[in-house]
Amino acid sequence: MKLKRHIPNLICIFRLLLAPVIVTMLARGHYGQALLLLGVAALSDWLDGYLAKRWKLDSYLGSILDPMADKVLIASVYVTLAALSHIPAWLAVVVIVRDLVIVVGWQTFRLFRGELRPRPSRVSRLNTFVQIWLGVAVIAAEAFGGFLPALWIQIGGALALLLAVLSGVHYVLSGFLLAAQRKRQETGSAEGEIRQLQLDVSREDPCVFENFYNGANADVVTALRSLISRDGAPPFWLWGAPATGKTHLLLAAVRAASDQGLSAAYLPAHAGFKPDALDALRNIELLCIDDADKIAGAPEVEEAMGGLCRELERRGSRLVLAASSTPAGAGFERDDMRTRLASGQIWKLQSLTDEERLEAVQLRVRSRGIKLPEATARFLMRRVRRNPSDVFNLVDRLAALAASRSKQLTVPFVRLALREGMLEARPGR
Repeated sequence: MKLKRHIPNLICIFRLLLAPVIVTMLARGHYGQALLLLGVAALSDWLDGYLAKRWKLDSYLGSILDPMADKVLIASVYVTLAALSHIPAWLAVVVIVRDLVIVVGWQTFRLFRGELRPRPSRVSRLNTFVQIWLGVAVIAAEAFGGFLPALWIQIGGALALLLAVLSGVHYVLSGFLLAAQRKRQETGSAEGEIRQLQLDVSREDPCVFENFYNGANADVVTALRSLISRDGAPPFWLWGAPATGKTHLLLAAVRAASDQGLSAAYLPAHAGFKPDALDALRNIELLCIDDADKIAGAPEVEEAMGGLCRELERRGSRLVLAASSTPAGAGFERDDMRTRLASGQIWKLQSLTDEERLEAVQLRVRSRGIKLPEATARFLMRRVRRNPSDVFNLVDRLAALAASRSKQLTVPFVRLALREGMLEARPGR
């Protein structure tokens, strides 16, 4: 699965590596081989786009590699054809200058206004299409010993020139418009935007089912949501490694039950409690106990918990527990506790992949109204050990800092904030 995620980008890299090989073939007069390799490059261009859409693997790296491979290939072919006097030199200059304007403009925008995913316009796609087929026609004429009238090259070159100018102007204007838009968002030409962002950062961050990234745990979430609507359900046991979302799901269940008018409570066993405290929970309709394995080994607490479980079951209430292992491996000393807890539903939460952790962070942050670019999210996950809860903790403080300085959460701003000690990346629970 990890290799599958990189296949489209590997195909782009393969297309990049074809460029010097094609140039070598042209320089040596092997036009047939060069034409064949251009066909392979065209097929690879279609294939990486098809796989990225089919497998839903759109990535920031891919958005850079794909157009870069096309530009390098086209520019190198045109420079070589111009050097061999097959096309006028000015045509190669037009192709290169246009791409330089776009790349320099894009990097300038990225430096001052944050990350930007280049999206080619229709005129840009048409320009690329004309450039490719003009180059192919010239090479084909040389490969098969034919003759391509100079007028055709002039007409094709004029069309390529027109489209290059139009698409270049379109990119520049789009960049200025987007820069102006982001500047309004950053400076808060309207201060209300800054106040709103500060309000969003300071408000409570609810753990709900809607901002939990399901991934491979969709069946677990479905079963838990179904449990809330049922009376007399057996115990529901969640277990898994740290940072798999156990606490999030327990809090989400409590909120969902409360929204349905049920009495619900969240009990963190790791915080410690006395057996007498459980008596107040006998009338609860949904009880969620976090770190339930922390109860194990304490006879008085186990006995009190056993009595509470029997009472909740008698009343038709719901009991959800979370731990780092199964009931059998939690270390309970009382046989009746192990048997009772093991008699219900037992679900294991699967750990997320790096890409899934990234999506989980972005989903949670979006639900809070904070704009976090993908590149910044990746940077933060590398900075704080890729634990989503750590990233949430850090994003809170970064968003508040960015709002106070009328900035956005770009990689340069975040890197500066961390490097200069504006805040420290301390892990959250």
